[in-house]
Amino acid sequence: MLTMLLGQQAGYTKYPCFLSLWDSRARDLHWTKADWSVRGNYKTGPKVSVFNFPKDEEFRQRWISSIGRKDFQPSKNSKVCELHFVVEDFIKEAHGFDVKAGRVLTAPLSIKKLKKDAFPSIFKGYPDYCCKIARNQRDDPQQKREAREHSAICQAIEESIKEKELYEKSRLFSSLKELDLKVGNFNLSSFWRLIRKDSYLLFAKLIDSPCPQIKYSVQINEVLEVIVFFKNVKRLNVGSYSFPLECRSTNKQMEVNEIQ
Repeated sequence: MLTMLLGQQAGYTKYPCFLSLWDSRARDLHWTKADWSVRGNYKTGPKVSVFNFPKDEEFRQRWISSIGRKDFQPSKNSKVCELHFVVEDFIKEAHGFDVKAGRVLTAPLSIKKLKKDAFPSIFKGYPDYCCKIARNQRDDPQQKREAREHSAICQAIEESIKEKELYEKSRLFSSLKELDLKVGNFNLSSFWRLIRKDSYLLFAKLIDSPCPQIKYSVQINEVLEVIVFFKNVKRLNVGSYSFPLECRSTNKQMEVNEIQ
């Protein structure tokens, strides 16, 4: 009969919490569930997350060195408990990109996810016998569901990052002609009127009282310099916002326009 233990043995303060299986007939290695002060995913104890060893060999060796067990080689099913990582090792939020709105969205993660460079580091004063690492046990339905959710979140984050990169690339331009073409692909606020000239594009706010005149203007010339005017006065900033000296992205151009 195999017994699974995940957590810390009572009477000690900090033990490596490895997912472990061994033959319960070996009495010197057998503890009952009641012997453990952190029971991991037992019904009567708190939930804790466990993490697989990295596949990258160099980083995998760093984990093994951190654990400090002589002649220890983890199997593909060996796991390390979350209690052996510092708070800074975890990703707390998922980041997504809304292409339509052109902004980054964030949401708290329901399950813990390690950063790529994280490694277990809390092992001070552990007895050797509490580091039993052994074979796999079939995950319960909740663990499988959490694993699927975790995988889906990771995939969504990766896809969102790619979407953001494509979106930002699509907004870049290197010439006045490119800017003119890109401006035609999105709706310009009714606040502005676009005036096209050979050597520049002018985004202007027109008023007709007491007489027709340009109140605000943003000019981008052939070398993509940004020149901003309020009525007839050149402006370098509005409040704490300083206008860029040049513009190579329609996102930046729209940002400047929205300051007015």
